Amino acid sequence: MRGSIFWNIWSLIAGFTLYFLLSFTKGEPLPVIAGSFAAGAVFFILTFIVRWMLHVAFPPGSYADMTEYEEQSSDQNKKEEMPAASANSDGEVNPSEKKTEINSEKTAAVIRNMMNE
Repeated sequence: MRGSIFWNIWSLIAGFTLYFLLSFTKGEPLPVIAGSFAAGAVFFILTFIVRWMLHVAFPPGSYADMTEYEEQSSDQNKKEEMPAASANSDGEVNPSEKKTEINSEKTAAVIRNMMNE
């Protein structure tokens, strides 16, 4: 199944709230609450059906494998496109370019840490 049961629960809450807010001024409390629960149940079941249809249309692995392949190929392209650090006549890398590489590595490490949190 695509997604998780939480999608169904959020859909149930949305259906309950929508029905309740649209009908609480027009009726008695008990029928409005019962109708809200019924609407929530309908939304829950409809979300389940949509998730099942997505599972049938996009089986597990088909889309994920394609995405993983695209990520790997884009990483390879980026590595190929990145120019190598220019070296002076002695074959040493300029100090300013070393500093830039170090700063970019530190920045990348900080961003990875922030995304993992």
